[in-house]
Amino acid sequence: MALANIFHFNLLLFFIVLAKLSSHASPSVDFDDEEERNFFRIGKNGTDRRRAAALKKCVPGAECVKHSDCARKEGPPPRQLLLISGAAANARHFCKGIRVGKCDCTVCKMHRRCKNDRSCGGLIGSCRPSGHCDCYNAARKLYAADHLRGHTAKIAAYTQLCYMDTCENSDDCFGLPCMKGECVCATS
Repeated sequence: MALANIFHFNLLLFFIVLAKLSSHASPSVDFDDEEERNFFRIGKNGTDRRRAAALKKCVPGAECVKHSDCARKEGPPPRQLLLISGAAANARHFCKGIRVGKCDCTVCKMHRRCKNDRSCGGLIGSCRPSGHCDCYNAARKLYAADHLRGHTAKIAAYTQLCYMDTCENSDDCFGLPCMKGECVCATS
């Protein structure tokens, strides 16, 4: 009996807190300057990368596929940011992530049952008439032989697509998604 009373009390408390939270009006937004207004205006109509480019400065957490998307010239991330002690005062902005700017081949699963290419992660020509995904063969058909530097194995084209070529969107990956990172902005 006491356990049931505790349960009912907790349930009642939960609903009281929920009602109290939902009754609060959201605070009004006060923009300090035109740049902040543009940040939110652009964010509703475009991607984070376009937002960062429009502001011509680094937007923390913005989507990126290369360092210049974070308002920085191309090149490896500065050494200071890799140190455990933290970023130095002259550190620059960079794009961080796993395999950023490479095609995400993990979405195309070999021998998975499919009805169309979308079932195989989007790779063009990967859904065979037999109803199974063949990612290696699809990639091989998409590359010219001279682009693979003489390699003839089916997996050579897949390796080229997944690990060597760079991309900015899924069109560059023949339908597969392009891996994106996020901007890390140095504080001055």
